[in-house]
Amino acid sequence: MRFLSTVIGLLTLLPVLFSGGPVLAASGQQDEIIAHANEPWSGDLDGITKRRFLRILTVHNPLFFSFDGSKQKGMVAELAKLFEDHLAEEIGRVRSPTIVVIPVGRDELIPGLINGRGDIVMGNLTITPARQNLVDFGPPLHPNVDDLVITGSAAKSIGSFGDLLETGLYARKSRSY
Repeated sequence: MRFLSTVIGLLTLLPVLFSGGPVLAASGQQDEIIAHANEPWSGDLDGITKRRFLRILTVHNPLFFSFDGSKQKGMVAELAKLFEDHLAEEIGRVRSPTIVVIPVGRDELIPGLINGRGDIVMGNLTITPARQNLVDFGPPLHPNVDDLVITGSAAKSIGSFGDLLETGLYARKSRSY
C-alpha cells in the first residue's frame, strides 16, 4: 500500500513538475498535495474545478498507459492531454483542472471510482448489465463487440466457441463475466 501511495504521489506531482508550473520546494507541501489527491471524493465538474485536478483511473500496460522515463505514453496519456486541452478551452486555462492519471489494478477500476479514488475510468472495460448498475458508461469505442479472443501466432485458429473450449481457456479474475 505504501508503494501505491508513493506511485500515486509521484503521478500527482508530474503535471506540476513538467508543466512549467511552480515547483514545490518543501516536502510538507508535496505531502499535502499527495494527501489531497488520495482523499476519497466524488462530485461534478464544478467541484473538480474547485479541487484543481481531475483523477483518471487506468491500467498500466504498454497500449493504454506506461512511462518512458518521466514521459507518459499510451492512449490514456494522449486522451488525458486532449481532454485537459478541451477543458482549458471550455473553462479557461487558469480555472481548468490539471488531469492526473493514476494506474491501478484492473480489478480496482470500478471500485476505485465508486469509492471516490478517481473521477473517470479509462480502462477498455466491457459494458455489462452488472457494471451498468454500478456506474455510467460513455459510448463504446467498438460497438457490437462483446469480447475478443487474442492468441499468439503459434495458436490454432479459433472459429467457434467449441474451438476455444478444445484449446483451453484462461481468464483474469477481473474478467467481465
